[in-house]
Amino acid sequence: MGVSKEDRTVRLDRVMVIDTKTMDLDRVLINLFMLLKHSGSYPVSRTGIVDRTPKMLADRMCSAPNFVGFAEHPDVVQSWLEADFLDLVNRGRENEALAAPRPVHLNAYKVRNARHCKDYGAAPQLYRLLSDENDKLPERLRGFLIEGCDPTTDTFQGGAVDLETLVVLRLADREGRDQPGPERAMPHAPLCPGQGRLLRNDIRRLLRYSMVIPRPVWVEYFKTLCGLHLALYVRRLASQIHAWMGDRSVTLACRQCPVDPTADEPLADCPFDLEFAVDMGDRLGTHMAMISQASAERHFAAMAEFVRDMMGLTKLIQFLDSTGYRAPNTLSLIDQALHVYATDDRDLRGYCWAKLNTIIGSPPDSRMERVRDDFRDDPFRAYVEAILLECYSFHRGRFRELFSSLLSPKHDTGMLVSGRTWRSPIRFHVKTRLLETLVQIAVLRPAGQDAAGQPLFKSEPMLVSDLLNWLRRRYGIGVGAAQLSDGIVRSPADLRALRENEESFKERLREIGFYTDLSDAYNAQRVSPRYRVGEQ
Repeated sequence: MGVSKEDRTVRLDRVMVIDTKTMDLDRVLINLFMLLKHSGSYPVSRTGIVDRTPKMLADRMCSAPNFVGFAEHPDVVQSWLEADFLDLVNRGRENEALAAPRPVHLNAYKVRNARHCKDYGAAPQLYRLLSDENDKLPERLRGFLIEGCDPTTDTFQGGAVDLETLVVLRLADREGRDQPGPERAMPHAPLCPGQGRLLRNDIRRLLRYSMVIPRPVWVEYFKTLCGLHLALYVRRLASQIHAWMGDRSVTLACRQCPVDPTADEPLADCPFDLEFAVDMGDRLGTHMAMISQASAERHFAAMAEFVRDMMGLTKLIQFLDSTGYRAPNTLSLIDQALHVYATDDRDLRGYCWAKLNTIIGSPPDSRMERVRDDFRDDPFRAYVEAILLECYSFHRGRFRELFSSLLSPKHDTGMLVSGRTWRSPIRFHVKTRLLETLVQIAVLRPAGQDAAGQPLFKSEPMLVSDLLNWLRRRYGIGVGAAQLSDGIVRSPADLRALRENEESFKERLREIGFYTDLSDAYNAQRVSPRYRVGEQ
């Protein structure tokens, strides 16, 4: 009979809701805004499915009384929208289509074409990270991102807004109101709550700038943080599940997550700390580039191993489902699945032999018979390996594709540089917008709480060395020798490359306006905030 569709399933929403596809973060944000607007529910539209086009939106603007003179230049209006406001799939081709407007306002999702604006599970995963542990942050985000709309009519209420927000708001006004439907984002708590805590703390810091940064820039920072934290969540999940499957038990620290985003070293007690050797230069072939390439290879190799671990865990959960077992939460379900595996449960052995015999089929597949013979004493392993014999290469490519796309190699919000072909070496490299975003977050220090109990922050200068340590301890971003502790004995050439990398880091800070070195003195090498907030 061969490997069935159920056998090939490598991912369950209860474990990881993100599908292994290429992610477009603009489209992820559009779908996240929809969930934020309706408190985790998907809306039901009164207008039904409408296939929106750039021409349709341009015609709406030309016919609207708010845009005086636009009707005289419809072609210019359409070109303007396409260039500056709209996300198009297959741009410039015959099958070009509208995905959505730029995500600059909460109501931007109303103007999307759902079939071209897919998030592949990233939006509900983000929403769950933002709302985990009964956090009220989604309400604050909704309140900020909906500004400019009348709460009664859900349309533009006037006032001073930037041009991009005004255009998107006026386009959304024509779509009418929608209501939350019965379908909700996934109810399962994330398996790594610590990453959610770090994300929420970062967003709270970012909200401190909401009154001083233009909305489009703020949303770009928000998108950058969402992409980075999703990538870190997926990568940390790979390490977690690899350890759980190896130990056949949930790691003790994961039962009571020790991550504290307010601590100087938030991940100090986390057994799944990550480390990325980041090349801050812009040239291939340097010694630092090779160090970073080796780091990238290790992380992508871990993502390849994630396929085997996820496949095994999924088969264990499917076995429990077949017995009618119900757990109160996902972690308890995984705990029971690993317990069944650790105790070599007789029913699990019988289940795996039956599945394996179905895969071998009649007449028997000689390849599958060899797998059965190689793992005769471990029917579970034989079952998993038989499946992977058929689909490992496919899933490995998809998992790599997911991790790579979340690190945004084609955008300046990312942390990955790839070559022109898929065979080209890849390396970690903090790009301009990502560096700018992280520095904006780093220069904020806790400053008590407001009347509602929400944390306050104020901007302060910080030493470059403190910034380097902060990036390593919070995100795993290692720039110099002091930040990298990967267990490798460093050669003199390595140490020289890492010192040069620190200088490249300072040069990048200088280019984006955060750093001016007035002297070589250690305590004079400071990063200055771009925006002064919370200062008396």
